[in-house]
Amino acid sequence: LFRLKQRDFDGKFSFSPLVEVSVGIGANVMIEPVQPNPVSHQGLVRFWTDKGSRVSLGLYSLYGQAVMEPIAMVTKGGQEQVLVDVSALSSGVYMLVLVVGGVSHSQKLVVTP
Repeated sequence: LFRLKQRDFDGKFSFSPLVEVSVGIGANVMIEPVQPNPVSHQGLVRFWTDKGSRVSLGLYSLYGQAVMEPIAMVTKGGQEQVLVDVSALSSGVYMLVLVVGGVSHSQKLVVTP
């Protein structure tokens, strides 16, 4: 169970209703750090799922804008790897987001010239 606390600029605060969260629904996933990171041309993303799942892999700016067309696939379970081409991107920090079974896993990706 959790709830949010909202604090206003005048110091007043309020709590949201309690919400129950279920963790662990869907496939179990393990994702390795992107290799290499920082990356200048292509980075290798490796991940494992314990069962077949719909997977989406996207790259986003820190403002949440998609900077790469998301890669969609269906896994059979086990190890998967994807090469991500960042050669057309500007130098900077991006978020790599892997969505498996409706659950997001993200990590920072640094692009260098």
